[in-house]
Amino acid sequence: MATTRIMSMHINKGKTIAQCLKARLDYVKNPDKTEQGKLISAYACAPETADQEFLLNRNAYIAKTGRRIRNEVIAYQVRQSFQPGEVTPEEANKIGYELASRLLNGDFAFLVATHDDHAHIHNHIVFSAVSLDCTRKFKDVLRSGKVVAELSDSLCREHRLSIVENPQDKTVSYDKWQGSSARITSRDTIRMMIDSALRMQPDGFDALMNNNPVSVLRFLLIRVIICFVICTVRRCSFDI
Repeated sequence: MATTRIMSMHINKGKTIAQCLKARLDYVKNPDKTEQGKLISAYACAPETADQEFLLNRNAYIAKTGRRIRNEVIAYQVRQSFQPGEVTPEEANKIGYELASRLLNGDFAFLVATHDDHAHIHNHIVFSAVSLDCTRKFKDVLRSGKVVAELSDSLCREHRLSIVENPQDKTVSYDKWQGSSARITSRDTIRMMIDSALRMQPDGFDALMNNNPVSVLRFLLIRVIICFVICTVRRCSFDI
């Protein structure tokens, strides 16, 4: 059973971009969690200097395009967790590498670190927010989480591993599975609310009003948010 979650990484208050990238990558590369680095693989970057290479790409992107974005995403992370006893650390790392390769199509540098310090083996896939040619940024659209989960499920089937059948909410499945205390961001909350609203699919207004009043208000609020997001996306022609 593999569960996945994609998260955007931003600049922490009081920290530089370089410090934030180094801190995140130092954590995922922790020798005590990766068999002294044996469970680390990478594409288009060296594990030892990945944070510096991500930063160089980011700076080159700004120099080429002149674009600066508020609340900038400096990198992305995908967490992929497996059922205890179902996969070896080496196989998990291979699956994580294949997942990143299919998701990014060779356009973005990435690093895969497999942690085996818990009963559930899990991958941390960190990839640059900027393409290798430094001309565009990864587009994290509303359905990115679903795409990642579907790619992961496909790979698990190929490797004859179990998957989560009909998950209630793939945006939080990793935390439920791992028992993580990771902070849920505002973007995560909106995604979960949108998914919840879309799953309701009432037959009509009367059927909707027969539901719990709180659920009704939430449903209507999410419809407004969806319309706002669509209008915002249509107005913006730049990469996010």
